Amino acid sequence: MKRGLAIYGGGNYIFYIAGVLNRLIERGLQFDASASYSAGAALIPAVISKNIDVLLNFYCAQSFDRLGAYNNQNMAWFDRIFSRDAAYFRILRNSYDFGSIQSSQKDIRVIFATYESRILGGRIVALGGLAALAAYARSRRLAGQTALTLFKRCAGLRADIVDMRTCTTRDEAIHIVQGSSTIYPFIKIRSHKGRYMLDGKFALLSPIAALDDCDRIISVHGSYTFPVKRKNLVQIGPNRPLNAKPFELIDREGVFGLFERGTADADSHYESIAKLGFFDDRSKG
Repeated sequence: MKRGLAIYGGGNYIFYIAGVLNRLIERGLQFDASASYSAGAALIPAVISKNIDVLLNFYCAQSFDRLGAYNNQNMAWFDRIFSRDAAYFRILRNSYDFGSIQSSQKDIRVIFATYESRILGGRIVALGGLAALAAYARSRRLAGQTALTLFKRCAGLRADIVDMRTCTTRDEAIHIVQGSSTIYPFIKIRSHKGRYMLDGKFALLSPIAALDDCDRIISVHGSYTFPVKRKNLVQIGPNRPLNAKPFELIDREGVFGLFERGTADADSHYESIAKLGFFDDRSKG
């Protein structure tokens, strides 16, 4: 039996996801493979090392307890946009636990989209992706999905997956995480094997689909998601909208509010997850 953990991205929604996973780990969560992208890819080392709360406190210290992009309300709008890449890199550089990846026996898959372009370093294509993502955010039903599908086809995007255990250096691993988070111009464009990288959502390969070799899967989402018809799958997500938009600036109280909401929701799914064999037999509530 191979057990998969699918972690979705989504800006601020990752704090809800972190709360869900932290609580499940406290109760003995076990898994053999994971798939993620964007902020989910940044979180997975802390999931493996069981240090999610440490990472969250570090994030808040870096973002709110010192002058920086996330707490300077007087910063000009264009500085807010272009400072996010540097802030994200600073947090990854100081917190990404590459050692837990190297020593893990689990498959650790990160999804991202890649494309080729000779126009302005790939920026025109990436801005097209931003427009498609905006359309998706407005209507996640048929219209929104169609926008992403058309963009992928027109831009010649390819879905790529990297098992992070194949990374030979910490810098390489951080580069992959940042590439899988690329929504330009907020996160700058990077390349992988001669192709430009975009956020994993553009790949249209879900973390659930990336775990197709797993017999049983838990997927954790930060927003409502349509049920996926798959045997032995438990999808966890908020049963009502979260009190934050994915890319707005929130404070420490907002971060931990989302985290606590995820913690509470995790307990409501314990029985269905336990039936699939995801918990250590010795674990107790």
